[in-house]
Amino acid sequence: MKVPVILDAEDHITRTAVAESSTNEVPKGSVLVVTRSGILAHSLPVALTGRNVTLNQDLKALVPGEHVDGEFVFRALQAFSNVILTTCRKSGTTVASVETDKLLAFRVPVPPLDVQRRIVTKLNVLLARVDDARDGVRAAHAALDLSEQSVLAKAFRGELTA
Repeated sequence: MKVPVILDAEDHITRTAVAESSTNEVPKGSVLVVTRSGILAHSLPVALTGRNVTLNQDLKALVPGEHVDGEFVFRALQAFSNVILTTCRKSGTTVASVETDKLLAFRVPVPPLDVQRRIVTKLNVLLARVDDARDGVRAAHAALDLSEQSVLAKAFRGELTA
């Protein structure tokens, strides 16, 4: 999962196939967690569902109740990802995995719904600023690379010592 909100997928399944299989449809606003993948050696991918989805065996969905904001859970899992990986990872498996029972037992402080939404709103503002700063740093790096190339080109054309 490389995007924060899942709106589509590479593979699709028909309603008939869902009905005839062991998979279930997960509602929009749920939080998806990768529970089996090599990436769990260093990262815990999480995302929100922007539409109803179905999952494969390597993902789990947390469906928020009426007093829990899905985006709050999503951000909390991001915040606690290192702790979750440390405390919930399976040992002795060939593919890195998170134990579902331990993940479900992991406790996140959950304030009242209005506070959750204020926290999410503030986080989104601050994270947008972080993204803007990251873009600025990338632009500065690109400008430095061009400047370095220019200096090197001038040096080898003899223009720096002329």
